Amino acid sequence: MSKIRDLAYAAARLYTMSFLTGNLGEVQEEEDKLICYVKENNIKHDNTTGRSVIHCHGINADSVELAKKFGLNKPITYVFDNINFGKYKAFIYGDDNALLIIKNCNFGMGVSVNSLGTCKISNIHVTDVLLSSFNAHNLEISDIKPDQMNIFTSHGLLKILSDDTVTIKDSNISNIDSIHNIMITSANRVNIINSTLSGDNISIDSVDINIDDDSKINTNNHAYIKVGTYYYETTANPSASRIMENVKFFNKLMNIDLEVEKKSTK
Repeated sequence: MSKIRDLAYAAARLYTMSFLTGNLGEVQEEEDKLICYVKENNIKHDNTTGRSVIHCHGINADSVELAKKFGLNKPITYVFDNINFGKYKAFIYGDDNALLIIKNCNFGMGVSVNSLGTCKISNIHVTDVLLSSFNAHNLEISDIKPDQMNIFTSHGLLKILSDDTVTIKDSNISNIDSIHNIMITSANRVNIINSTLSGDNISIDSVDINIDDDSKINTNNHAYIKVGTYYYETTANPSASRIMENVKFFNKLMNIDLEVEKKSTK
């Protein structure tokens, strides 16, 4: 009887792992987390709306007791790898205790990512006519090559948002023929490392902006750079070096303000 009970428990535990991750794919368990490898065939598409809506849940108030029962009360990582969304626009949502890894995917009709936790995006292809956006508490974008981000029409927009930190590294988001507007907003910090951003209009807004010497910001028309309470705005086709000079200067001013604030509170 004990063997039967053990087999039944093991089967129930496997079922529970799949249930907790929304039956999105194969689930592997590690000591400190669950990893769900999302399968393309498990993603539901709505032919009426032309959308694919995916919810990546962590262990929450509704599932915590079930997770504890089977020793599965752990953070969950969802891996989207080499998935082709074809003619459907993807809407991907993540809980605060779920890590999203999105790599090597093709979003043929655009994408909207909204994560309350951390999201890591690399080597994806996006085609859209109006708006694609990436929004996460901590957002990392890497390994994007020219022509992999295509948002057509003059009012089309690529939005990169975070309520903590945005990091763009080892990327070249620079198809000027099809990326007209880029907006990057972060409540805490923006890091641009070994990367190039190009477009007609570029806006970057954060308390702290770090752009290393191997990176460039190029714009054909309008640039708006805001570091804390200081901002630089021009429609005079500013050079990449001029933008960098202003970012470094504003960061120095913000550091001075912080020091003054610290001394005033002592």
